[in-house]
Formats: sequence, structure tokens, C-alpha cells
Amino acid sequence: TGWNLAKLAPLDDPPHPNRAGEEFIAHRYAAAFAKLDRCDSIRRGDHERPSRPGWIRLTRQGRDLRLDWGRSLDASGPVRYMIRRNGFGIGQTTDNTFRVLDANLNATYSVVPVDRLGNTGLSRARRLR
Repeated sequence: TGWNLAKLAPLDDPPHPNRAGEEFIAHRYAAAFAKLDRCDSIRRGDHERPSRPGWIRLTRQGRDLRLDWGRSLDASGPVRYMIRRNGFGIGQTTDNTFRVLDANLNATYSVVPVDRLGNTGLSRARRLR
């Protein structure tokens, strides 16, 4: 894939025939290539998604619901978790437990791991019976 340098560092200014103008344009190109280097280091980094949570447990606590699950692992470091009810996001956490206040007990709850670069893992879901 190619990079659109015009978006990274647009050169809207007319060319400058003097020395200061040349340095100005060189500086803008240097800034564009520095952005490319940062993007490349991120892209070359982690393409693996976090592991699937090992298990999930739902516990009723009055009108609330407590979700607990087995931690996901990822080479890039800590994992955060998106919590979904019937496919819609209701929260996120970096812990392996989450409390749903005034929970819908007829819903399906799922936990989706996400690593620091945004790779999402397979979810683990459960319905309270």
C-alpha cells in the first residue's frame, strides 16, 4: 500500500526560491517521513489478536449481575475487555470482572478482548438461566 504524502504533510505553499523556503519544505517532508516511521513501527508490531477468555460466569446479585471470566493473553501487553449485552456495548474494563446494574436477566452477555493496538479477540458469551 502506498502513502498519500499530501495528506500527511500538505505542501499548499508555493515553492520558495530562497534558502529559508527550501529549509521550510525540507522540514515538512521530514515531518511527513517521521509520521510514516511511527505508522510502520505500529503496523509491523502486533497483528495477533488476544486469546479468547477462558470461561465466563454470570452471578445474580439482587437486581444486578456480576460477570467474571478467565483472562485473555496477548503479546502486546495488557488487554481491555468490551462488555456487550445482546451484541450492543454496555461498558469496558481492564479487570476480569464487571458489574451490570439493574441487569436484563433474559439477555446474552459477552466479553470481547481488545489489545492495546485495537486487535479484537474472539468473544465468550453466556445467557443467565
